[in-house]
Amino acid sequence: AFGMNIQFDQVGHKGISQITSQDVSVAQSLGYVIKLVGSIVETQSGIAAEVTPTFLPKQHPLAGVNDVMNAVYVESIGIGEYMYYGPGAGQKPTATSVLADNICITRRLSDGNVGKPFNEFHRDLPLANPADVKSNYYFALDTPDEKGKIPHLSEIFNSEDISFEQVLQQKANGTTARIVVITHAMSKTQLKAVTEKLEAAEDFTVVNTLKVLSN
Repeated sequence: AFGMNIQFDQVGHKGISQITSQDVSVAQSLGYVIKLVGSIVETQSGIAAEVTPTFLPKQHPLAGVNDVMNAVYVESIGIGEYMYYGPGAGQKPTATSVLADNICITRRLSDGNVGKPFNEFHRDLPLANPADVKSNYYFALDTPDEKGKIPHLSEIFNSEDISFEQVLQQKANGTTARIVVITHAMSKTQLKAVTEKLEAAEDFTVVNTLKVLSN
């Protein structure tokens, strides 16, 4: 990617096991779907790569990729936005890929070479400063069903210079209320700092945090 070789331990990753039915329901009500997305971006300081569940706007091309289909979405300075789309699972697509790889390996062994790299362009790999990696984020928090919790929550986010794009308080169960926040863009540094403050606060429990692709 970008002419750089990235190692596994240099890619941030988060699975889908912590996503709840409430997260899916909230995403739908706010105009999003949740997809597991691998992304790589180039910032001023370097490359940032991660695989994480992401809130995608329903109108985004990746939001409509379902079942056995996979897609690669690219934003380019020269070309703009474009997407490669096709089957990535299932019996026939998987068998076709495995057979093609075996044929390629056999040819390379027969020719006595390893072939050409996928991308012949190469440059050194600088990893991005977390302060330069920015995105919107979704927070799901549980709090006692008492007055003054949202103002307190605002104070915690304001202390890290993070603003809200959307705030939703779901109906309480009698003792506990669920507060959902979609933030404006913030850096990984801010994300780490505000998450630590929320986890240290006695009246908030961080249920989930997910990346949000802005409209």
